Amino acid sequence: MVGSEGEPRVPFDRILPVIMAGGGSLRFGRPKAVERYRGRALWEWAARAVSGFERQPVALVNDAVIAAQIRLEARGDDGRGPLDGLRAALNWAEELGDQWVAIV
Repeated sequence: MVGSEGEPRVPFDRILPVIMAGGGSLRFGRPKAVERYRGRALWEWAARAVSGFERQPVALVNDAVIAAQIRLEARGDDGRGPLDGLRAALNWAEELGDQWVAIV
């Protein structure tokens, strides 16, 4: 797809918004995804950031307790770091027929 000025145009209906909430929070000391800031959990802020996409955001979460608190469709990855999360997000998008991911 090409825009009016010859620039590539991303089809918003083919983007899967993914919230990366699977980190170990080793430096932070507790799960960041459910930590509250200005009355909302951080995962909620991330979901709002991608609310303009046509698809509902999904989450990559490695902890079942945290996944239960995040009110989004969630999956785990292999827990080997952010690149593994990126791989899991791309695979998930491919399964859904999406061509892009927007990772928060």
